[in-house]
Amino acid sequence: MKQIWTSVIIYSMLTVLTGFCYPLFVTLVSQSFFPSQAEGSLIIRNGAVVGSTLIGQKFAGQNYFWPRPSTTDYNTMPSSGSNLPIAGQALSDQMTLNSGKFSAANSLPASETVPTEMLFSSGSGLDPHISVRSAILQAGRVAAARCFDKSRLDRLFGLIRETAEERTLDILGEPRINVLKLNLALEGIK
Repeated sequence: MKQIWTSVIIYSMLTVLTGFCYPLFVTLVSQSFFPSQAEGSLIIRNGAVVGSTLIGQKFAGQNYFWPRPSTTDYNTMPSSGSNLPIAGQALSDQMTLNSGKFSAANSLPASETVPTEMLFSSGSGLDPHISVRSAILQAGRVAAARCFDKSRLDRLFGLIRETAEERTLDILGEPRINVLKLNLALEGIK
């Protein structure tokens, strides 16, 4: 009986400690030091949430920059990569399909290689970033769909440079562009 009573006490203490105290502590620290990230890094326009800088969104129109492909169609609930084997035919077929779609939509010459991130989905299927090169390759399509003249086309390339994020700590990763931020900035070009 003593062992049961000891087990109940330890179970109760651990439940309070790990179920209430620790989450409360982490929430207070994150809200104090990283309030935007703790709230989901939400972007709010005209009082409405339009997205998060942490989660990719679907932009399929010709007048928007496209994000990486997503195996879950940008649904956050079953977020995952494709888990296709690297030597498998299915991955090769997916790569060929995505390459053809990207090349045709952006009128790329046959000699131009499609950036890797536009061929494969990320591990979560929700990566919000593309490379600067991917954005530049899409700029012509976006400008044509929006009927931009030379001055607005120059402004579009300026937006790509302005929204580019540098490497983390100047050594990790590559320069990248958050597609949601770029598309929102694109809406400001009149």
